[in-house]
Amino acid sequence: MIESGGAAPYAPWSAIANALTAKRRNPELTRFGPQELSDLGIRESIVPRTVQSLRLLELIDEDCVATEAFDGLATRSRTDFSSKLGALVRRVYAPVFAYVDPKLATQEEVAEAFNQFGPPSQRDRMVTLFTHLLRQARMTPSEEPRVIMAEALVQAEGAAEAQALIGSKGLEEASGAEVSRRRSRSTWSSTLVTTPPSGTPSRHRLKLSSGGAVDIALDVDLFSLSKEDRDFVMDLVDRVTNYKPNRSEGERMR
Repeated sequence: MIESGGAAPYAPWSAIANALTAKRRNPELTRFGPQELSDLGIRESIVPRTVQSLRLLELIDEDCVATEAFDGLATRSRTDFSSKLGALVRRVYAPVFAYVDPKLATQEEVAEAFNQFGPPSQRDRMVTLFTHLLRQARMTPSEEPRVIMAEALVQAEGAAEAQALIGSKGLEEASGAEVSRRRSRSTWSSTLVTTPPSGTPSRHRLKLSSGGAVDIALDVDLFSLSKEDRDFVMDLVDRVTNYKPNRSEGERMR
């Protein structure tokens, strides 16, 4: 269990999801150290925080060996997985649940519950990881199984920034799927997969340095995706989560 005044997990959800998926696909995996995580495709720069987060989540011990709780998540049953993950989340994040009920709280209230953890500069990432864990444990207001649906609404004046953020390949793929459409007020829309969402999507608005904004809506069951689709979605999530507008007013006016 994490403790007030201490650290909370803040690795990217994509890294944690890779570890969880690998374990579910191959229950015989027992070690999740730096080398093993790199072999799973996790970037070297985030391996240390991923190891730390797996420990704080009680998924591996000090020797990077899978715990009994991690072994318990290696099930093919989605219902069983969600139930066990939910119990783990409640235990690990007990100080958060003592402060707020995530099903009833606003995003701001959930974020406030993480003020008791450090380092302060990583609190946004802590909340992001916690939110993803809640969804996979079906502990959010909409608990139905999720399918992939990502929608980006980009105001025209911010389109160039959005392309740099999401990547030209992703935009080309979306266009190739013939799911882009022009919206009123000169907005650009790309639905990456046309399957409609089965639950309430997670939405995030990102303000761009040069003006305009990107709205992302995600409705996804990561464990049902192919590796290619999962990597694409997680890369998009990481890019949005880590994007920090930092241009000066002078630079924006140029």
